[in-house]
Amino acid sequence: MTSGIVETFNGMPVHYIDAPEALAAAAAGWLAREVVALDTEFMRVRTFHAQAALFQVCDGEACYLVDPLAVRDLAPLARLLEAPDVLKVMHSCSEDLEVCERHLGALPDPLVDTQIVAAFCGYPLSVGYQKMLAREFDVHLGKSETRTDWLQRPLSPAQLHYAAEDVAFLPALWRVLAARLDGKPAGDWAREECAATLARFRSRAGADWRAIGGAWRLDPRALAVLRSLHAWREETARTRDLPRSWLVPDAALLALAELRPQREEQLAAVRELPDGVRRRHGRTILERVAAALALEPAELP
Repeated sequence: MTSGIVETFNGMPVHYIDAPEALAAAAAGWLAREVVALDTEFMRVRTFHAQAALFQVCDGEACYLVDPLAVRDLAPLARLLEAPDVLKVMHSCSEDLEVCERHLGALPDPLVDTQIVAAFCGYPLSVGYQKMLAREFDVHLGKSETRTDWLQRPLSPAQLHYAAEDVAFLPALWRVLAARLDGKPAGDWAREECAATLARFRSRAGADWRAIGGAWRLDPRALAVLRSLHAWREETARTRDLPRSWLVPDAALLALAELRPQREEQLAAVRELPDGVRRRHGRTILERVAAALALEPAELP
């Protein structure tokens, strides 16, 4: 496939970009806009880090599908993300931020997440993009490509259509939400929360151990063990580029935190801990547990 228009969607041409010259030309136009919509398609099956497969941009007049497997120099896209005068609109963007940071070395700033803004307009928390489009525009998106292999090439017409759908309506959706909040305190609160989301992402130290299911029932000392083991898993998985669950599943971390093992034979009692992990990392796990058990009360979570 070569750069060019692959279809017309929602009255807009959809450009497929797989050449650096085409990306540079498109990016020059994006930088002249006040608002652009962004989305990403990625794969994370056998790796810790998400593998970028496609970057989607909509400037309100056209959609652009940027192929990062073909265009190695994505600096023009990174400049768009960092352009202070261009508002970047995304929906439920936490994983997209990770993809942008790793593959572009940049984050979208200023940023508006329509999922966050929707909550200030009366929508349920974490409302989906499809539900919002159905309610606001009576547009019903398909889900046939949700679990597709985005790293395959060439991308099918159905994949290209699905990718364009993800950004084609975002500028209009943002206009509707912004008008609804115009002049109201909730509008300022929504923007502040979007900015705070970006700030939290920048300051994050890995995934949050408190999100592990069942952590709520642990006492402070067990929580300290969970926090310590979670930090070790995060560091190891990141270094080896493995999915967290492939290294140690959440259930094993929770069981270890509850048991607080201090001897190798105790590790064998944790059924959720794979034998290979116990043999390879058993001593490190015990050291992490011991460090958590040695904390002073004031240091406990």
